[in-house]
Amino acid sequence: MSKTTVKTIADGTVIAQIADFAQTRTTGWSTPAGGTPVAEYTLDFYAGDRFLGHLGLDKTFIESQGCDNFVVRKIEEADRRMISKLVGLPDVSSQ
Repeated sequence: MSKTTVKTIADGTVIAQIADFAQTRTTGWSTPAGGTPVAEYTLDFYAGDRFLGHLGLDKTFIESQGCDNFVVRKIEEADRRMISKLVGLPDVSSQ
């Protein structure tokens, strides 16, 4: 697993769309008993130099760090493809 920065998104419209994606999926999150799985891609969010949190994307789940906790939820194929396209990354199902 690499922590290489693939791209930086500074376009406010795209950032708002990513936020909307996350905010419309507020149910189904849980704290996994066995630890948080590591996602293929991680979107790190910053306000200047201040880290705000992240959203991880993988084939069958998304995970997030927020409210001082890591949580995970199942992701549907259509949602996975939508967020992959939105952020301009290859769909992780093709990895």
